[in-house]
Amino acid sequence: MVPVLVYLNIKDDTHKACTGGLFGRLLGRLFDKSDHQQRCLWQFVDKSLQLHKAPVLEILAIELIGPFRCHVDVGKWIANAVDRRVRELALVTAWTAVEPAHLPKSFYTCDTIFNLYLVGNILVDVPSRVFLPSVESFGLYYVLYKDEDSLFRLLSNCHILKNLLVKRHHHDNVRNFNIKVPSLESLYYENVLSGVHNEGSLVVDSPTLKKFIYSDVSGDYCSIENKPCFDKASIDFISHPDDKFMRSISPNLQLFLDVASAAWCNSINFSKLMECNVTLSAELDWLESLMGLLQNYPNLKYLYIDQTLIQIEEDFSLSWN
Repeated sequence: MVPVLVYLNIKDDTHKACTGGLFGRLLGRLFDKSDHQQRCLWQFVDKSLQLHKAPVLEILAIELIGPFRCHVDVGKWIANAVDRRVRELALVTAWTAVEPAHLPKSFYTCDTIFNLYLVGNILVDVPSRVFLPSVESFGLYYVLYKDEDSLFRLLSNCHILKNLLVKRHHHDNVRNFNIKVPSLESLYYENVLSGVHNEGSLVVDSPTLKKFIYSDVSGDYCSIENKPCFDKASIDFISHPDDKFMRSISPNLQLFLDVASAAWCNSINFSKLMECNVTLSAELDWLESLMGLLQNYPNLKYLYIDQTLIQIEEDFSLSWN
């Protein structure tokens, strides 16, 4: 009858998992010795979810650590949680199974989930009928998408989504990552696998967006639609943002500058910018670039410079004008 179920660090290691620790002692009480040596901790999860009788499941969190020798029916667990009207769901699959975890169709029409986090080897295969009307916070970390349409349908049918966190890898089956969520207020987007150039793009169409944390060294193109007015933005990129993107930068900006990003920032006049935090990278001729930046910040009130990534020669002297 408990409203919160959290299963962490579930491994398919029968002897080690079932003979030590709290779960091991519990399994020792539930099963005789010969039987419990045959069982994995994930089977304990399976049985306990079947026996769960609370009318509402407030939180379900499951972390699977692979490899798995046995078949793990993650879809059945999630379907069970949907039937229990789960409100917060976190599924982490740090496993090495050949096939990714599949989510049941009922998951995509669950009207009770408001916090949702999918992490790891999970296939996001969105059916034609999808509606997640209560999701306010959504985390998609290193998941696999069936295709770009699945991603678009998923996000566009979260009608009150406010916070979106995305971490990508180059195996995710998406070339053009489109985020069209009118209600979105905060976006964290990270695509940091350098050396993978698929000529992709990130397009954000969220007019109410206030906070944007963007880190991308893949070289993808980035575009902002509908002129959001950011309260805070953090930009770290080796990519190709368009002028509309750069002009959307907010009154509060955190920049991580290298040669490419400095060139972009030097070409745009940030008339609204009042506070800027600049982290300088090692290969940047940073003093010259910084002077160019300041000329484009006519209303700047506060400037913070972090040069900890740069090793300056002892006899190097700065001349400020």
